[in-house]
Amino acid sequence: MRALAQFIVRGPLQAVAMVVGLAAAAFVFPPLMLLSGGALALVTLVFGARRGGEVLVAATVVMAAAGLALLGSAWFGPVLSAVDWVPVWICAVALGATRSLAVATAVGAALAVFAVLGIHLAVPDPAAVWRHVLDPWLSGPLEEMGVAEGEREKALASLAAVATGAVAASAYVSTMLALWIGRAWQALLYNPGGFGQEFRGLRLGRSPALVTALLVGAASLWHQPVLFEIALILLVAFAFEGLGFVHWLAHRSPRPMPWLVGFYVVLVLVFPQALPVVMGLGVVDGLFDLRARIARGDGKG
Repeated sequence: MRALAQFIVRGPLQAVAMVVGLAAAAFVFPPLMLLSGGALALVTLVFGARRGGEVLVAATVVMAAAGLALLGSAWFGPVLSAVDWVPVWICAVALGATRSLAVATAVGAALAVFAVLGIHLAVPDPAAVWRHVLDPWLSGPLEEMGVAEGEREKALASLAAVATGAVAASAYVSTMLALWIGRAWQALLYNPGGFGQEFRGLRLGRSPALVTALLVGAASLWHQPVLFEIALILLVAFAFEGLGFVHWLAHRSPRPMPWLVGFYVVLVLVFPQALPVVMGLGVVDGLFDLRARIARGDGKG
C-alpha cells in the first residue's frame, strides 16, 4: 500500500491515472471504487483543495470521454463524479482545513442529508419511483420464499418509503471509507500511526448526539419517512463514533488485535443485530463521553 500511495502523490498525471484506473477496475471488482476515492482524498489531503479539485475535474473528463466512446453518452463521467468523487473531495477538503475527523464525518453526513432533502423536494413521490425500481427485483424472490401477496406488498411499500435514505446512507458509508483510506495512506507516508490515533479519538459531540436521539424519537412517533431517513444517516455517523470507541477501548489492552478481530467477526456474523448496538454506543458516547469517564475512573483507581 505504501508503494501505491507513493505513486499517487508522485504527480498529477499519476493521481489521475490511479483515480480513473481504479474506478474502471471497479466494474470488475466494485470495492476498488473505494480505493479510487481514497486516491483522490490522498491528493487533496497532501496537496490541498486546488490540486485535488484539478485531479477531480481531469478524472471526470476522462470518464466522460470513455463513456461517450463506449456507451454513447458523456453523462456517465459527471454522474460517477457527483456520486462517488465529489463528496470524498469535499470531506477531504474539510479534513485538511480543520484537521478534525469529526468535522469531516459531520460534513459527510450533512451532504447525505442535503441529498435526501433535495430528492424529496425535486421528486413529488420518491416512494413511487423506488417501488417501480424495486418491484422487478424483489417481488419474485419474496414470492418464491412463500411470502403472502398482502405481506409482500406491505414489505415493498415500507422499503420503498425509506429507500432514498438507505441509498444516501450507503453512499455516505462509501464516502467515509474512501476518506479513511486516503487519510490512512497519508499517515502511512508522513505520520505512521496517526490515522489510528485520530480514529480512536473520533467524537461528534453532545449536541449532534442529542439531535440524533430526538430525531429517532420523532421518526418513531410520527412515522414520517423523511424523518426516518435523516435519522438513519445521523445514526450511521454515530456508528462511526461507536467503532472509534471500540478501537479506543481495545487499544487500552496490551494486545488489542485479538479484541478487534473478535469484535469484527461478531459484527459480520450478526450484522443486523450488532449494527444498532454500535449506533447506540456511538450516541451514548456522544452524550456522555464514555472515554473521559473511563479514563477518570482509571485515574481514581
